Amino acid sequence: MLQIGDAGLSPIEARSHFGAWAVVAAPLLIAADIVSGLDPDSLEVLSAPEVIAVDQDPLGVQGVRVSPHQPQGTECWARPLYDGGIALLLLNRAPLATANVFCDFAQAGVLKPGEGVKVRDLWARADLGMFEGNFTAVNVPPHGSMLVKLTQ
Repeated sequence: MLQIGDAGLSPIEARSHFGAWAVVAAPLLIAADIVSGLDPDSLEVLSAPEVIAVDQDPLGVQGVRVSPHQPQGTECWARPLYDGGIALLLLNRAPLATANVFCDFAQAGVLKPGEGVKVRDLWARADLGMFEGNFTAVNVPPHGSMLVKLTQ
């Protein structure tokens, strides 16, 4: 069950929690009392349309960790999507240190290696540009993450 708005998660941790739920295609069950009102940060996380779209993707395939053991407690998770895109969660599990989180496109399942891949930040709802071969989320805070969508 999503603990956002009810468990003392920071906004950074809430995004990581919700992003992980979306990538593994978990049901969106909220533990918080939504009748008494959610704080603005929690409401923003729980109503992010592009993140909800990943969770509710009709392909229904659960994401998996695709990164081998990375330094500093970082992980990359990938989920194929119905439209041919791939959702990536770049996660920093470290409790104290900021880290760069790397993901290799071949490991994530990009179908056409060697071609440019469009990367979109799903929290910011902003295109980040074209990348080839890999993507690195820079300066991800402790317990933080970045959720992106790859398309060709």
